[in-house]
Amino acid sequence: RSRRELHGEIARMKHDGHTVLLTTHHLDEAEALCDRVAIISRGRIVATGAPRELTERSSAHPIVSVWTARPIPRGVFADLPGVEQLGVSESSARFATTNVHRAVAGLLARLEAEGIDVTELRVQKQNLEEIFLELTNQNP
Repeated sequence: RSRRELHGEIARMKHDGHTVLLTTHHLDEAEALCDRVAIISRGRIVATGAPRELTERSSAHPIVSVWTARPIPRGVFADLPGVEQLGVSESSARFATTNVHRAVAGLLARLEAEGIDVTELRVQKQNLEEIFLELTNQNP
């Protein structure tokens, strides 16, 4: 509760035109509250900008997540253009892609051919935490 109240107070201060300097290790918090972010690694600033700018400048590929009403055969993903880092569980899958439009279009066509309904589909850029890890060379 305290954290939410603090976030609300920071938002009010921003709205009133005040500058707020926030230091945090919680990058989801920085992404939600900050207009500009500085990422520091080993005492040096390695990137600055709006959270959205930092994610757009990233070399990381967008992530596609899909959930279906029935299990997804792994073969559905064979030869989809630009698919990397594929993870498939029973009725969901997640992958990075270098070509969102072709990969998603191909996936949807294959799922339709298999008679598998999509219940949810998301395409998203990497979040600020993933960008931080990329910029500070701390990828798992």
